[in-house]
Amino acid sequence: MSMDILISFAMQYWQWLLGGMLACILGAVQVRLFWHQTKETRLKTIELQRRLDEVAEAASLDMVVHSTFHGFNYREYLEGARDLTIVLNDGRSFIDSNREYIKSRLSVQGKMTRFCFVSPISDYLGLLIAKNGKAWTTQCEEIHRSLNIIIESAPPWADVKVFAHCRATPYAILLTEDVAIVHPYYFFEAGSLPMFIFTKDNELYESYRTDVHRLLSEADLLTESMFSESHPKEDK
Repeated sequence: MSMDILISFAMQYWQWLLGGMLACILGAVQVRLFWHQTKETRLKTIELQRRLDEVAEAASLDMVVHSTFHGFNYREYLEGARDLTIVLNDGRSFIDSNREYIKSRLSVQGKMTRFCFVSPISDYLGLLIAKNGKAWTTQCEEIHRSLNIIIESAPPWADVKVFAHCRATPYAILLTEDVAIVHPYYFFEAGSLPMFIFTKDNELYESYRTDVHRLLSEADLLTESMFSESHPKEDK
């Protein structure tokens, strides 16, 4: 072994040794500084670390968060899902904006599609119009319009059902066999809603799936007769 190689090896060894010693010293200094902090400061440091750990854990969950649904493209889910359930208040904006994708989906055989809107004869309708400021007839017309768009988009072989429920609606949801796209509603009218996307690997996916299936189990098919039976409470 030549002298140059020995010298090079010795230098690398001392660099490694020196680096390890410095790391140990810095670690000891950090620990010493931590314990020399005031009790209040140490607690704040521990709490900050806990929150950072929670953020890291949340980041590892199978969940995506968007501050708004505006600009989001639902085409992948509307056209690609084998099994699709959509729960909305009246569906006015969503159905109208995505009618092309809905029509494309319904034209393909072998795909199950369910829509569920607030029933025109539901007591919740009064609370909904108090929130959004619409007239009773306008709200019913918008539900009716969504129903008509779906009917017009569906060929005879389409496996599609439109339900009406009588419960309060805490969220809108697009549910497939792989994902749940959830839009929680505010107490008051808002022009934009946040959006949470849960994959089936997230336990909340199954929670929402179970919740929606329970809703459908007690909902009725939306029929024309419901609109003729719908009247404001004060008119009954």
